[in-house]
Order: sequence, then C-alpha cells, then structure tokens
Amino acid sequence: MITPVEKKRYIFIPCASYQDQITILIDYIIKDLKAKDPRIAFVTLEIEYGKVGLAAAKERLKHHGLNLVDVEIMPVGAVDASTTILNIKRAKADYVIVHLDITTSIAFIRETKRYNMG
Repeated sequence: MITPVEKKRYIFIPCASYQDQITILIDYIIKDLKAKDPRIAFVTLEIEYGKVGLAAAKERLKHHGLNLVDVEIMPVGAVDASTTILNIKRAKADYVIVHLDITTSIAFIRETKRYNMG
C-alpha cells in the first residue's frame, strides 16, 4: 500500500470487476435491448480471466432463466478465430459476448468480417 504524502493528491482508479462487467452486458441485452429469448454465445480465454468471466455469465443468465448457446475457448494470442466463428454461426447466436485480451480480440473481430458477422 502506498502511504499518501502530506499535501499530495490521492489517485483513485475505479474499475468494475470482470463479474460486474459481464453482469452489466447480460442485463443490457435483456433489459435495454429487450431481447426475447436471446441466444447468447460467450468467447473467452483458456486462463483464469476467462474462467471468471464464464462463471459470471452462466450465473447471470441462470438468474434470467437462460443458458449460453455456445462457449468458445481461445488460446491467448490466437491469430486465427475461424473455427470459433463457424461454431458460433452453427449455434445461431443472436449476441456474442467477447471476453478476450486485445490481441485475441483483433483476430476474432477480423474473422467476423471475413464470415460476414461483423
């Protein structure tokens, strides 16, 4: 912990937890977009970050009486997401929650354009 020095300003960096971020996204899809029986897919990483996000998504969807239609786990830094995209298309997802790092997100978004999803 950093002890503030007299006459120094405090610095606060508020940030929502991964669980809160996922909860907000799911509530937005259901409440704000008013999605009826949304088919939601979840794309995440094969690390703890991904496990936490996936657990939060499942828990929040259960609260709404829903389940994920597809879960795709990608390796960190993946450069190809074509299999992931094709699986999501097969699942006929209406919404995709992308819970990835920046590098893997770039590959994912690039592939959505290639397969006319983005």
